[in-house]
Amino acid sequence: MISVDPSSFNCAELKRFLYDYIERELDDAILIALDNHVICCPDCEHLVNSYRDASETPREHLKQPVSMPGDVKFQIVESLSQSEK
Repeated sequence: MISVDPSSFNCAELKRFLYDYIERELDDAILIALDNHVICCPDCEHLVNSYRDASETPREHLKQPVSMPGDVKFQIVESLSQSEK
């Protein structure tokens, strides 16, 4: 395990590692240091929560079945058929 000075992690560091932090894909020591920063920094806590909310919304929509009107399906098939000619 690497040695990390928790005080060296600030807002800029969180932004730099935001995706990997959210996905928990960093070394445990770095995750703990960033967790500590987020707990103490309302701006970064808001940023993390906003990012999580934004990334969850599309996933939730993708899980739901989509119905397509028959005429739209026909237009798509027709368009694909014409593009193959």
